[in-house]
Amino acid sequence: MEKRPFLLLEILLAISLVLLCIGPLVKGPFSLCKEGKKELIKLELERFADEKYLFVREHLSDHKWNEIGRAWTKTYPLLPVTIDLGEMGRFTYPVHYHLWHKIPKKTESSPLRTLWCKICFEEHPGKDKDNEKRFDYNFFVRKEQK
Repeated sequence: MEKRPFLLLEILLAISLVLLCIGPLVKGPFSLCKEGKKELIKLELERFADEKYLFVREHLSDHKWNEIGRAWTKTYPLLPVTIDLGEMGRFTYPVHYHLWHKIPKKTESSPLRTLWCKICFEEHPGKDKDNEKRFDYNFFVRKEQK
């Protein structure tokens, strides 16, 4: 009986069947790792947002009472943050915040205000603002009488 050599087509078919079976087994852990990385970044950004909010509260006296507007159009820069996830990567986010109030003009002379603070982390600096991660805070303040 004469031995027939393997054809290239048979070998390619066998390799493709093996890869087809292994593909879903390998894809699962990689997608879990990717989702885990996104969740870690989200948690770290929340932590940094809380830190930056406390910084804004501590330095609120740097803002003039009349400088704080009714819309969050004015941007105040902060130092960028770096998230180090070890082997998963290192990510740096530029940070800025917005500070505004919603007091009607007729009560603008009131010494009490509710201020809103929005801390923004830019995922892709200089690109679309929809890629920002935003964290909102609000708090009451009283104007110091001189």
